[in-house]
Order: sequence, then C-alpha cells, then structure tokens
Amino acid sequence: MPHTWIIGAGKFGKRAARMLAASHGAGHITIVDPDPEAIKAVECNSINQDGISFLSTFGKEQGEDWVIPALPLHLAFEWLKMRWRYRFRFEKIEPPDLLLSGLPNVFCDDAGRLYASVADFLCPEDCPEPKAYCYYSGRKRKYDLFDFIKKLGDENFFSIVIRSHQRANGVGGFKVNALLEAEKKIIYDNENQPVLLATACRCHSVIDIFNKCIIKRQALKKLDKAMGFA
Repeated sequence: MPHTWIIGAGKFGKRAARMLAASHGAGHITIVDPDPEAIKAVECNSINQDGISFLSTFGKEQGEDWVIPALPLHLAFEWLKMRWRYRFRFEKIEPPDLLLSGLPNVFCDDAGRLYASVADFLCPEDCPEPKAYCYYSGRKRKYDLFDFIKKLGDENFFSIVIRSHQRANGVGGFKVNALLEAEKKIIYDNENQPVLLATACRCHSVIDIFNKCIIKRQALKKLDKAMGFA
C-alpha cells in the first residue's frame, strides 16, 4: 500500500494525520516536521526533519506515495528549488496584469507568490470538494480551478499545474509522481520559456512564476569544489 507523507505538523498537518490514520491506518502515515515538540503527540509515524529536504531525496521508488502539503509555502516550488539548487537559479517574475485580472479572488504576497480561490468566504474545513457544486454555498461550479489556471497560463507561460486530490474531507494531496513529472517538464522539456507552476484543487491554488537560469560554469566549478566534487 502506498505511504502518505504529511509535510508539516501544525494545525492542518495534525488534522490530516488524524483523518488519514482513521481511514488508512496509522502505519501507512508519516508526518515530517523539524520541530520535535510539534510531532510529540501525532497519531501516526513521525520524522523530526525539514520536510522539503526530506522530500528532495525521493525518486521513482516512492512515485506512488502521497504527499500532503501542510506548510505555509508552495511545497512543489520549494522542492524544485532544493533539488536543483546547484544547477539553476529560479528567478521570480512579476505576475502580468492579464493573469491577475483573470484569476478569481487573487492575492499576491510579498514574495510574489499568488494565491487564487473561487471562494470569497472561509471554506468549511471538512469540505469534500463535490464536482458539480460548491459544498458551502450550493452554487453550481463554473469550472475546476486546476483546469482554468492551466488554460489561462498557457497564453503566456510554460504552465504546469499539479492537481491536489482529496484524500479525506478537507485534506488534499498529490502523488510523488506528480512532482517528478513536473520536474521533468520544467528542467528537461522547457528551454527558455518563463514557467508558471501551480498546485490547485477545484477551488484553491498557489502559484509561482519564474525563469529557470543556469548557474554559470565558473560558479559551478566553485560549487563542485566546495562540495568535494573537484
């Protein structure tokens, strides 16, 4: 049975651990957090380590495992940066007006990261994400946000949208294979287009827009020497 890795042991991580342990069995769930106090009373396995660093070593062997992001950042983008930190710089791009005006209820933080949501209200934490309508309002769903962002982003960017799937009510995640596939496309299939990388469910999304810039050969030699490779 595939394992589930919950990254972050805050309020949402602990709730995810309780929900998934009840439905899948605690032996198949592990929560990862660098704070030893945060993982003391979790109802599953735990690892006292930085979650992004921990995930950065994953490969095809863990491809069918699930990842539950429970951190106040964009896990997919930070994971990509960690994996390729010695070969590429990922330089953030200011979001264009076309994107900002097209996204629903969009917010841009100080780091240039976008958050978009079809909801203009606080969603219930036990939302099961029904396909045809909003669980809270009962209104018919106009579109799935993961599809909407991909179509909107394709006009200006090399767009990758990782879909977040419901693993329990209010608990979303994706397979490790989704990260690996996004990595392959961004690193190997895209040469010089600006990248839009999003993680999205039907209703909510986090988005980073950036250029992939190779580190110059001279800088690479210095890095290789510092790492003991030269």
